[in-house]
Amino acid sequence: RAEKKAREEAEAALASYQRLNGGTGPGGAGKKRVGVLKRRQSSQVDMRRARIKELSDDVKRALTEREGDMENPFVRMTSDLENQFDSLLGEFMQQLLRRSLLQHNSHLSNLCTRLDYNGFYTK
Repeated sequence: RAEKKAREEAEAALASYQRLNGGTGPGGAGKKRVGVLKRRQSSQVDMRRARIKELSDDVKRALTEREGDMENPFVRMTSDLENQFDSLLGEFMQQLLRRSLLQHNSHLSNLCTRLDYNGFYTK
């Protein structure tokens, strides 16, 4: 049984190999088919590269273009969010420092030190 199954698998593998090579031995139509497959794969890779380049150019253009005299909406929104984050974090740090001083809580003062190690937000 095992020999029969192994023989069938070997015959199936040989048949699929011959089918891929066009039924010929070494050389001939099999090499032509491999060449066509390689060309097709390289053209797909080239198409993918072109598509990715086009998308990246679109993103760069969207991030750098301006609307008249106004700055880019993406840049404006990012700077607004940065300002809002800085102000809210500064308020939070001041409240945290105040609580740590009022409650004499070492955990809160350690947390303040770790969150604002260089004193940027508690100026």
